[in-house]
Amino acid sequence: MLLSTDGLTQALLRRAPGGRPPVPHDAFLGHLFDRLARPDYDRDEEHRRLSEFLGSDQITRVTGDDKTLLWAIRT
Repeated sequence: MLLSTDGLTQALLRRAPGGRPPVPHDAFLGHLFDRLARPDYDRDEEHRRLSEFLGSDQITRVTGDDKTLLWAIRT
């Protein structure tokens, strides 16, 4: 499960054509969920990757005032 505050909306969702509701941005979310589902998932490595990504200029340009992201994995 992935929860986020509205500050990451532009990074996590993309506009759908024809005025339809936004859809998940697969370039980010698809890769993230693939990594989290792997049996060799490394929590520390994922934390490092997400911290770098969320702190990047690319994300800072499109986010609001916060970048809160929470993920939960059932084991």
